[in-house]
Amino acid sequence: AEMVTARLENLQQNVCLLWKRALDANSGDLGVYLKLATISVENCSAARAADREEILSNIREIWGVAEFDAKLQATIFGPRGLLAKDLVGFDVIFSA
Repeated sequence: AEMVTARLENLQQNVCLLWKRALDANSGDLGVYLKLATISVENCSAARAADREEILSNIREIWGVAEFDAKLQATIFGPRGLLAKDLVGFDVIFSA
């Protein structure tokens, strides 16, 4: 939720990857990409169940799950997305 809010507020964000090979289109492993491409706030977790429900309730009230998930995808993959440069080429794999 914080990533989407920061993007909407035009706050600068950066990603530091411990192991960039996980995002290498030539590695043959699309697991990380698939997880990111299908991520949904509905599957989030929190240390306390009450926190999770509060977060989801706020998201549903402000945006709705589908709109939030779309904003999350744009935050990750969009032209200004956190991984826009790192994942160039993955979309070609799925369009083939």
